[in-house]
Amino acid sequence: MQSRLKGCLDQPTGMNFETAMAAAEQNLAQHRATALQGLDKAIASAQALGRSGGTSAENLIRLSEVAADIACVAGAYGLEELSAVANGLAKATAPNVVADARAILVHVEALPLLRSTSPAEADHRRSIVAGLAKVLAKQIGA
Repeated sequence: MQSRLKGCLDQPTGMNFETAMAAAEQNLAQHRATALQGLDKAIASAQALGRSGGTSAENLIRLSEVAADIACVAGAYGLEELSAVANGLAKATAPNVVADARAILVHVEALPLLRSTSPAEADHRRSIVAGLAKVLAKQIGA
């Protein structure tokens, strides 16, 4: 059994391998750009929820959902530090978890800082993650 791509390439009017790979790379770049735009919107949404100061169950559930989405997308695109902190935020705001509002807010405020992909800021990002992991451990024992 052959793949669809192989079948297309074997057709007399099919595209050559280089053209197919260039088109695939362009599609991936477009998907990445779209996903990262969505990630930026999710971070802004998390900031709005976190800054509202609302500790109602509904607000915390929504913040937990947004944080989980951020963790998923960030992880898929290699933003490990952002994914780790967003995952911690999701845990801190999960139902039946009691975390201090300040601990939640510091996680929320770290999200845009961790969105950077600059290699020059890698040590700074790792320090933020380590510090927030300690905060989370004190808050919920994670």
